[in-house]
Amino acid sequence: MAYNCQEVTRDRTYFTLGARVLIDTVLAVDVAWIKGSYERADSDFDYDESVETSALIVEATYRF
Repeated sequence: MAYNCQEVTRDRTYFTLGARVLIDTVLAVDVAWIKGSYERADSDFDYDESVETSALIVEATYRF
């Protein structure tokens, strides 16, 4: 559930890592990993939330 105007109580912290591999001269594969977290709260609604996210992104590029 989304609440507007919430105060972030702990700064957002993210760690990212990425790499690219060129296969032959026409194909490239990119891989990226993202991990992050933050906390937010709203005293008007007595709401406190800890959010952790992670993602793995894989992308291919073909050159012609």
